[in-house]
Amino acid sequence: MVFPPPQQAVVIGSRLNSAVNMDIELQFAQSVEVAAAAAKLLGVTTDLTTLESQVTATVPPNTSVIDIAFAAATPQKARQGSHAFAEAYIQSRTDAAAADVAVQVEGLTKQIADNQAQLAVYTAQLTLPTSNKTYQNAVSQSKVIENNLATLQARLSPLSTTDTTAGAIINDAQLPTSPSKPIPPLYIGAGMFAGLIFGLALAVLAARSDRRIRLAEDVEARVGRPVLAEITKPHRGKAVTGILTARSGSGEFDRLRLRLTSATLERVDSVLVCAADPGNAASFVAGNLAASQARSGQDVVLVSADPDSPTAALFGLDEGPGLGTLLRDEGPIDSMAQSVPGRPRLRVIVPGRDLSDVLEKVPVARIAALVDALVKSGHYVVVEAPPVSRGVEAQELAQRTGAAVVVAEIGVSKVPGVSSAFEELELMGAIVPGAVVVPTLPEVTRQAVSRVGAESVTPEPVSQSRT
Repeated sequence: MVFPPPQQAVVIGSRLNSAVNMDIELQFAQSVEVAAAAAKLLGVTTDLTTLESQVTATVPPNTSVIDIAFAAATPQKARQGSHAFAEAYIQSRTDAAAADVAVQVEGLTKQIADNQAQLAVYTAQLTLPTSNKTYQNAVSQSKVIENNLATLQARLSPLSTTDTTAGAIINDAQLPTSPSKPIPPLYIGAGMFAGLIFGLALAVLAARSDRRIRLAEDVEARVGRPVLAEITKPHRGKAVTGILTARSGSGEFDRLRLRLTSATLERVDSVLVCAADPGNAASFVAGNLAASQARSGQDVVLVSADPDSPTAALFGLDEGPGLGTLLRDEGPIDSMAQSVPGRPRLRVIVPGRDLSDVLEKVPVARIAALVDALVKSGHYVVVEAPPVSRGVEAQELAQRTGAAVVVAEIGVSKVPGVSSAFEELELMGAIVPGAVVVPTLPEVTRQAVSRVGAESVTPEPVSQSRT
């Protein structure tokens, strides 16, 4: 409990019914001055700022009591710290009160001595004749000084018996039975909430920074281009691969064929298929689009101009010779166009093992001339071009085909790459009606590809016309 300073009347502070201003006392109890005194009592050399942060003082409403709590590593040290701060606070306030009383006593004693000296002077003048003016003045001054001495003595007398004790410890701190912190439920709840907020923030950041195409709607919303066809995974979750059947989703490629026809003002006899980035997506779309055209009754030739294309494995054909040999030797097309078992109206010119080397020496215009020759001979030509990001072959071939489509692979293709592919092809004057969106495709191998039922019709030879 805190006692009021000596000779102080009751002062109503910010705390009601208090003889002292408890707000000031509360601040002093947690001050560096008290912390220094407590450190001496504890016999520690801890930094005063650290020691000050370990103490917490509170005042219950309408009381002159200060509750002092001290946080430490052990219950014993916590109790010792609380007791030391309480003792340090009381001693500091007691010392201050004693010093204040001493100053008052010293001042009053000096005033009494001065007045007694003056009184002695006037007392000596009282021996003069009563008719003397000096005598009359001495009488009046003596009475004044005697009154002053009486007042000073009245003020000095209580100070000699004044108790300067500033307070007393009502209840000493007890040993804590449990730690005040950490509080497991609070910390666990706060941690879970913070983790949830942090996780949501990371998810939003990842979604905003992720440039990959995740849905077909991303092509329309983020690239700003229409989607001509969306190939989805079967409901059973099997991977999409090979040439699709009616049961596995070939109908979407039939719709793509019709949409390509309706999207162009004139009849299109050739179409270029390319992707923004390397992968199997362009081969998958080109092969299935060619198969769809063949099912419609047209004679179709698929020309794979991508050296890395898995077209041979897609249809179960020989990997060579192919387009590389045809461009280098300028031989007959019939010798390089392979028949597809079960698809009499479809022929495929695979890339061949040497196409990459040949393209470094032979201009892409030869592939364009080959496409022109096939179209003039009455064939519908599907050209699989290398990715737009890998060179300019796709852009050059797009100038010589009737239309072009860009393939976007879910989880692989990125928005900037797909946008760039559209822009690059359109800069060359190509008609690009839209995109084909396919799911993430597995690696194409001969074991993974299933062949579709065969038609027992002998395919017709592909003729080449020269101009």
